[in-house]
Amino acid sequence: NEQKRLYAGLEELMSATAGTASAATFALDTTLAREVVVGLFANPAVARVSIRSDNAILISMDRPGTSPAGIGQALTRKLSSPFDKTQIIGVLEVYPQDEQVRKAAAGSATLIALLLALELAGVAASVGWVVFSKVTRPIETVAQDLHRIQLGSGGLIWPPKGNEHDEIGQLVSDVNLMIA
Repeated sequence: NEQKRLYAGLEELMSATAGTASAATFALDTTLAREVVVGLFANPAVARVSIRSDNAILISMDRPGTSPAGIGQALTRKLSSPFDKTQIIGVLEVYPQDEQVRKAAAGSATLIALLLALELAGVAASVGWVVFSKVTRPIETVAQDLHRIQLGSGGLIWPPKGNEHDEIGQLVSDVNLMIA
């Protein structure tokens, strides 16, 4: 589902920034932590970011203009020490802007539906053209030729060009046998 794909994108974004967030947490560097938050806010689906060390909140910021009601459940990533990956020193929390995620998912779903509709229209047009050019037009030609023949004249009809050896050609041969 499209929403899951967008949330997976946020998880990937968190993975990309986890190293810098770990360094900021290890050094208790609020300036570096703020840079991580600003970078995460480059994605419009991010509503709030918190970086917490074991003892305190290093930084917690909401995107300006974000309604608290529109903030989703936190996606969390444990932050390990830059020097010892087994030592957990904090947590990176990214809160999605649920309405933005829904809008993006709806936009993607609409685009996919439009592309599928165009593909279906193309297939339908292709099938229609094939049926018209390979079946309808040759049968129509045979029917017109039949209407021109005078009963009892012994006249024959010829299969349309390209249909001499297919079912339409066989139909013309059978009709010629009947009228001869």
